[in-house]
Amino acid sequence: GAAEADGILYFGSSDGKVYAIDAATQKDVWAQPFVTGNRVWSVPRLDADRVYVTSMDHFVYAIDRKTGTQVWKHDLGASAPGSLTLANGRLYVGSIERHLICLNAEDGTEIWRSPQYGGWVWGEALVVDDGVYFGSLDGMMHALSVADGTPLWPDVQLQGAVRAGPALAGDQLIVGTEAGYVYTMSIANGDKALVFGDRDNEKMGAVLSTPVVADSEIFVSTTQAKVVALDLSKRDPVEWVYPPAEQK
Repeated sequence: GAAEADGILYFGSSDGKVYAIDAATQKDVWAQPFVTGNRVWSVPRLDADRVYVTSMDHFVYAIDRKTGTQVWKHDLGASAPGSLTLANGRLYVGSIERHLICLNAEDGTEIWRSPQYGGWVWGEALVVDDGVYFGSLDGMMHALSVADGTPLWPDVQLQGAVRAGPALAGDQLIVGTEAGYVYTMSIANGDKALVFGDRDNEKMGAVLSTPVVADSEIFVSTTQAKVVALDLSKRDPVEWVYPPAEQK
């Protein structure tokens, strides 16, 4: 994916480079792309002065937005396939070493590191107030304090690997899994409820991207080329599926 600011698109590539392109002219903004040591699968994050990106070469990079030169880099100790989160001057990034790491965005120093979990931390973390919420490929959801990384509630087991980050709907997290299930989870205590995927007509493939929340509706895409609209205020939350089933 790409990030945009002031008419400039920033994006990484499997060639290990990060690009900055003027959207109006389609011309390069930097003298040359920024080069990392391996593939860049993540979506860049931006603040007023910098581009932040992860790479499969184990590093997080801070890049000057104007010049495309390196400000700092930090070695995570393992590849980071997912996108990092930028919130309140801190970066949160998961790795295949099964940690979530919190960095100071100013200089890249490590503030804290989570316990080692049972699966990769791939999906983007979600920061809400004083908590950071994320999943791992062993099907667990985690909630940590942004201050020091201590748990806010015990890890919660879901059915299926959690490959994408959670979405926020009011005071609940919306979480999809690789087994094709969608859950709501209380931010306050982690209480979970299964809202999609348990009936035969809801077997539509894995959920590998973050659900989209728009007002009272939640949109979920699946690996069987389906988009599902959910309304949690209804007894049966499934509003529609696209494309619809063929008429017989």
